[in-house]
Amino acid sequence: MSLVAALLVGSIGALIGAVGLGGFMLVPVLMYFEGVSVREAIVVAALSFLVSGFVALAIHRMPGFELRGHRSFLASAAPGAIIGAIVVDAIDERVLAVVVALAFACAAVAEWLGIPRDGRARVVSGKQAVGIGTMTGFASALTGTSGPMVAMPLLAVAGVPIRARVLLGQLAQIPIAVGATLAFLSLGEIPWRLTVWAAAVLGAGVAAGALFTTRVSARWLRRIAAVLMLGAATAILFKLDG
Repeated sequence: MSLVAALLVGSIGALIGAVGLGGFMLVPVLMYFEGVSVREAIVVAALSFLVSGFVALAIHRMPGFELRGHRSFLASAAPGAIIGAIVVDAIDERVLAVVVALAFACAAVAEWLGIPRDGRARVVSGKQAVGIGTMTGFASALTGTSGPMVAMPLLAVAGVPIRARVLLGQLAQIPIAVGATLAFLSLGEIPWRLTVWAAAVLGAGVAAGALFTTRVSARWLRRIAAVLMLGAATAILFKLDG
């Protein structure tokens, strides 16, 4: 991995550790600075998020947070990721790139507008948790993004408080990466050297970013994330034309 790519991947990890967002940039960074295809970048990203998920699990502690009540959400993310990985292997490369770019653009608009907004906390039913988890795993594996980008807005709509959904989004990286890894291992070759480097640097960035999570306002963090998402979408489309 080049020095520039390593610095960028570390910065992405820092964003994930600080605000639960940032993993969406890993795919375009790998495409531009490591010269891999969008499919290879998605494979590397999916496996790398396994490390960052465990780092987040080790670092973050929330008083009063009961993981037991969210097991259905986390468990269903793995099969969703397997389905998403199978679609990645089957879909045309250009179509896949457009799907990823559109997903980033939509997420950027939502982040900039602050949608969805926090409302009153509600209890999430078992069926609802399974649906959100499956959708999170599928979309995350399909786009090569970490769990938070998909999980956080879905959990917000379901009525999960902001601090809980940030943590859940980060923890969802683990079952998503496990499911995607199992699928990708059975479907073809994995660029292991690049994957190991990306995972190590990303994990270090997550640990560093967790130190700064309370120092920047949530509003500005969402605006920054929106700009980065839109830039990532544009970069993928330009790379596709090139």
